[in-house]
Amino acid sequence: MIRGTVDAFLQPKFELPFRGIDGEIVPVDLKLDTGFNGELGLSSITLERLAKSFLAQKTTRFGNGHIETLLEFEVECIIDGQPQRLAALDLGSDGGHVFGMKALPTWTGCVEFKVNGDVSIERPN
Repeated sequence: MIRGTVDAFLQPKFELPFRGIDGEIVPVDLKLDTGFNGELGLSSITLERLAKSFLAQKTTRFGNGHIETLLEFEVECIIDGQPQRLAALDLGSDGGHVFGMKALPTWTGCVEFKVNGDVSIERPN
């Protein structure tokens, strides 16, 4: 299970551990973005710290309609003690950290949309 809270801007956020370049665990704060149909979007600065492998260049449409070609990498996060491989788009040095709807397609989630509200994302039974 993934747990988090809703921030002052009513954005659901949580932290996930990722495998770093030296095998260490790197915690990353993520925003659950229901408008993002990818798996992950991470800043270049964060991606530099993670163990990753290049997948492709990918054309992506953002929520504002802007289309951009970005680099895509495979990274490993740890959920419930289990490694999970995800595709992460490089959002550049000024990019944020977003967790998209394609990341865990069979999981279910619940967000209490109020400041400090509960965020939970669960593996199916």
